[in-house]
Amino acid sequence: MRLALPGPAPRAPQLGQAESPVHAAGDPASWIAAPWAVSAPDLRHSRRVALLKRVLPAIGFALLLLIALWPELAPLWNRMRLAFPAIDLREARELRMIAPRYAGIDRLGRPFVVTAKLGLQVPDRQ
Repeated sequence: MRLALPGPAPRAPQLGQAESPVHAAGDPASWIAAPWAVSAPDLRHSRRVALLKRVLPAIGFALLLLIALWPELAPLWNRMRLAFPAIDLREARELRMIAPRYAGIDRLGRPFVVTAKLGLQVPDRQ
């Protein structure tokens, strides 16, 4: 009497292949090992499918969570907005610097420092 167990049926050997030792034994537990007795390309495909079975639902869950939390996150994004401050063109013509400091070395290799309370750029001069 042969025992039929639920699950995938064992695969028949293809032409030119020997029967798997798991199936050759004929024991009732051979149906457990049958899905894992596959060749290397099939094994890579199975691993990829197993990984995608976990990754894709996780991505879907993360997107649903993002949609649910979006009203809470919108004010946070507005506070973090990166933008350049508006510059008044009148101020750009008369550039000022408070407490400028210029350091350098003269021709003889001696260090020097020039400091001031306020620095102004004369219009039309570099």
